[in-house]
Amino acid sequence: LPFTRNVVGPMDYTPGTFSDSQHPHITTHAHELALPVVFESALQHMPDRPSVYYGLPEQVRQFLSVLPTAWDDTKLLAGYPGTEVVMARRKGDVWYIAGINGTDESRVIGVPLETLGLEKGRKVTWFKDGSDGKSFVTEESVSLPEDGKAVQVECLPRGGFVAVVK
Repeated sequence: LPFTRNVVGPMDYTPGTFSDSQHPHITTHAHELALPVVFESALQHMPDRPSVYYGLPEQVRQFLSVLPTAWDDTKLLAGYPGTEVVMARRKGDVWYIAGINGTDESRVIGVPLETLGLEKGRKVTWFKDGSDGKSFVTEESVSLPEDGKAVQVECLPRGGFVAVVK
């Protein structure tokens, strides 16, 4: 979808459901968390039951509560249709970087950072796949790589990640 429907502007899509209320998920929770950043929608909304969001870790709830609904800049950092995508969106001086694995196999996704012009000393909060796909690994106040080039992120099958660079 980021290479077809969403390539020229916003699309109608319902991202970020964490429950299996109607159908079992084939995506991980980190994949679902990445979708509101990967996909641009003219009306972004969170479609799951409130109790599901209240049950998420505090850092994830905080991320969702401050996630912008409009962006100042958008960059496709990497990807290939049906395989993976890494998208960066900026609001003010904060970059939101999200990636999803579109395959049924674990894979390492490269996150090229050089085109973002990030200064040294900026800190990153990472939300990554937990071991079971239904949880998160959150890493706060992580430094950017010294060379400013790229980061490698391990993703589960149909997994994903989000990075917030402040």
